[in-house]
Amino acid sequence: MDSVALGPGVGRVAINVYAEVVNRSLDVLGVVYPERRDLTIVNDSKATIMRRVDGVALTRSDYKSLNPAADLLRLIVEVDGRRRPLGAFYFTTDDDPVGVDYGLGGPMVDAGLVLSFDTTRSYSLPPGGSIVSLIQDVVTDCGFTRLAITDTGAYVYDPVTFPAGTTKRSILAKLADLGGYLPPYFDNDGTFVVRPVDNIDDDPTPLDYTDTRIAKPVASANLLDAPNVYRVVNNGAPNAEVAALAYVDASAPWSREARGFDVVKTINQQGIKDYGSALRMAEALAARDAASYAGWEFDGPLDARHDTFSAVRLNDVVYREVYWSANLRAGTMQHRLVRTMPLKENTGG
Repeated sequence: MDSVALGPGVGRVAINVYAEVVNRSLDVLGVVYPERRDLTIVNDSKATIMRRVDGVALTRSDYKSLNPAADLLRLIVEVDGRRRPLGAFYFTTDDDPVGVDYGLGGPMVDAGLVLSFDTTRSYSLPPGGSIVSLIQDVVTDCGFTRLAITDTGAYVYDPVTFPAGTTKRSILAKLADLGGYLPPYFDNDGTFVVRPVDNIDDDPTPLDYTDTRIAKPVASANLLDAPNVYRVVNNGAPNAEVAALAYVDASAPWSREARGFDVVKTINQQGIKDYGSALRMAEALAARDAASYAGWEFDGPLDARHDTFSAVRLNDVVYREVYWSANLRAGTMQHRLVRTMPLKENTGG
């Protein structure tokens, strides 16, 4: 059991790091104790595989007790006696050097690895088909059993087909767009999560850094190419084109009112059934498009409550977290937050 400092005047907390060996169903098979010397976890919502860990080092006996081709390690940070997981990870190499005390597992990644491979069969939805039902089909075919999928009742207007050979990730990303969901992800426990885009200001329990001693945040904003108009259209609708426009609120520094012109992002999408569906998709894309946000970056002490797309209050404003990295040796974290400006409905078809 080690301790880490929380910053000047805050004190120290006791911290212990270990890993549960789990199978794809997240059943615990055993426990191992990686070295903390260079252990770093990164959770990047814009990455192809969101979560990875570097610097994993196990004793030879621990390494030989597991199957690196199939088992996952669920890293656990125990802070002052409270267990908090920080993700479940697959090995990407089988490195068992002879004559050394530690087998180095190399970089490890979350179960997004499984979604990166092609499908062996096609997937499709008929008109009126439930988007969530197809999401469930894809992930259960991958062998995942721990699912947290919110069904909003979203469905497709016209047929949607994904041929064999399409990656599972691209299928899920497209379905998430159609349903107005955040990008699917695996949470701290290793559970597969699909949840709708929420109003970040309505989150009842944001992680609050307003009164915490942290490094000074650095504000940033991409104003040159940040979209201020989101246009979603289905040119293939049988009766007439379905389209919706949504404008970023005038209070945003990159709004059309502030800049004096439109920066339009157009998405052509089959399966949009009506104007409401198109607008919902526009709002979902705005919520996940980091190029259109004013953001903050800051360093702070290790806080294992952070998951994916967490709500974080900073300077009395609630943001969505799109990136964090944790150095388990130093007991520190880096954070990147974005602020989704409200969209205002303008026109539809």
